[in-house]
Amino acid sequence: MIIKSDINMESVLCFINGPWAYFTTRALSDQYGDNWNNKPWTEAGSPYLHRHYNPELDKLNKWEIYKIAYSGFWTLPYAIYPDLNHPTVLSINNDNSIPWLCSSNPHPKPIEVMAGTTLSNFCKLMRENGGYAYIPV
Repeated sequence: MIIKSDINMESVLCFINGPWAYFTTRALSDQYGDNWNNKPWTEAGSPYLHRHYNPELDKLNKWEIYKIAYSGFWTLPYAIYPDLNHPTVLSINNDNSIPWLCSSNPHPKPIEVMAGTTLSNFCKLMRENGGYAYIPV
């Protein structure tokens, strides 16, 4: 049996908080969220949907946010890179040099999950590291 989902697998990773990864269909450079100019793992909140803006002006520019649970052997980058100067969500999403997640499993090749990773690739990376992405259907 094939169960289909209406989730856009080409949406891109824009935020991670706890066991939740958030993906957007909006251009990553245009996606914002609550306190995204602050530290991502302690002070920032989920990404904004179009309804957070003026709905009248934004009728033609709607985008989707998908909240996906994940599991596996992952750690936040500041645990691996102790010299990391706690970046902001915006700097992670727009700089592309700091991963959202790093593999903590002994693995032949370390895996990093970067901002802008598609949901399709995210699922693949989860499996490569012995974990799962849980997509609602």
